[in-house]
Amino acid sequence: MFSLFGARSLLKRFFSDQRARFGVGLVAAFLVAVLCYWGGLGGPFLLDDSGSIDPLLEVPAEWGAAWNAVLDESSGLLGRSVSVVSFLATIALHGESPWGFKFDNLIIHGACALLMGLLTFRLLGLA
Repeated sequence: MFSLFGARSLLKRFFSDQRARFGVGLVAAFLVAVLCYWGGLGGPFLLDDSGSIDPLLEVPAEWGAAWNAVLDESSGLLGRSVSVVSFLATIALHGESPWGFKFDNLIIHGACALLMGLLTFRLLGLA
């Protein structure tokens, strides 16, 4: 039988653990960020988005063409091959809609923030 007092003691034990508090804090921060940015996911492409994405919309949906698009990218010294792969994956998953690009971007940035938080926790010797 699960009683209210048992739940209180379980929660008290859980939140007395520093790692558990840190993990809950990271997840809570991620969820708050998602809620803050959720309304903007339905907006249009902005600034240089169209210049980066429009050429990729014309790439045929086959491995050879996609690979050529990745290798032919010449922005900057090393190109943007990781970005191009990400954009092509987004096109494959969500189509041409700006919502899909913005959603994937939110998830990627959220995952990076969580990983940086975990790395910081580890480097500070709190893990």
